[in-house]
Amino acid sequence: MSDSHRIKTELRKTLRQRRNSLSFAQQHTAAKNLIDSIIELPAWANAKYIAIYLANDGEIATDPLETMARSQGKQ
Repeated sequence: MSDSHRIKTELRKTLRQRRNSLSFAQQHTAAKNLIDSIIELPAWANAKYIAIYLANDGEIATDPLETMARSQGKQ
């Protein structure tokens, strides 16, 4: 295993542990802050189609963003 691969693997492990250590309230706040940042982008206002990943393993929840997008007629 190369040094860069080992570093990436360790970074992923560390970030996963940090995500999973967040409380529900902290995760909710992070999701809200992300949505607030995204909807301020000019690209969001102009977007007709968007792509959203499905959150996994402590990642920021994207379902509120999906709900908002659909309410604004985005696909």
